[in-house]
Amino acid sequence: MKLISLKELQKRALNLLCEFDKVCRANGIKYSLAYGTLLGAIRHKGFIPWDDDVDVMLPRPEYDKFLTISKQNPKLFSDDFFLEENEGKSADPVLRLHDKKVNVVEKEYNVTRKLYIDIFPIDGMPNSEKATIKLFAKLRRCRIVIVFGTVYHSGSYTGFDRKAKLKHIFAKIYGVDRAHKKIKKLCLKYSYETSQYIGVSNGLFKLSERRIKPKKEEYCEVKFEGYKFYAIKEWNAYLNALYGDYMKLPPAAERHAHFLKAEQVDEADML
Repeated sequence: MKLISLKELQKRALNLLCEFDKVCRANGIKYSLAYGTLLGAIRHKGFIPWDDDVDVMLPRPEYDKFLTISKQNPKLFSDDFFLEENEGKSADPVLRLHDKKVNVVEKEYNVTRKLYIDIFPIDGMPNSEKATIKLFAKLRRCRIVIVFGTVYHSGSYTGFDRKAKLKHIFAKIYGVDRAHKKIKKLCLKYSYETSQYIGVSNGLFKLSERRIKPKKEEYCEVKFEGYKFYAIKEWNAYLNALYGDYMKLPPAAERHAHFLKAEQVDEADML
């Protein structure tokens, strides 16, 4: 297999985003760029120069619609792409659209996967900040159980220590399946339709993920690598909540890519 440069990896991730956008537009599905992808669109009109992954988010009803359509139509995506449902499989119960022809090694777990973009559901959130903090704390504990009950057990997690081993023991006692079910229950606890606040329950920004649900959901188009994609109309408030002064570049030491390396998969390896 041949190593792929950062620029080439970004092009391949952009292809996945274009495929996702095409399906959403064809089926009237609302979505928005998210996290560093939206930040890149606003600050750089494309990828953050050192970034290599893509994130999008959809309101839970649109997320469910997207998943249903993909299940009903096995040929919805081009031959090089496939959709994976991670619920019950991963500590991050999101949808992922993959490129069959590119392998990537994740930094966090040193695990090899097919290149993907993350598709996050936007769920209802509690009205109080205190309840929201508790919600994210419970979700984090469940993710720890899943990570140390699966990735650790497989031997792929690096940097083991005494604390990691104790977490693994606790994870086996609590039960990985139980943790998966708990995450699903917590994410759906607050209805998107009736909640005053919304956010990505699986997000890493905790309380900053929570925002007031607009009375009318509105989207705009933003430029990204020469293409136009959708973003929530209140993108400025969203980015400020997550990153503060988001137009300011971070120190060089904080500029990290998501993947350790990427490789082009040989045709023979796909057979």
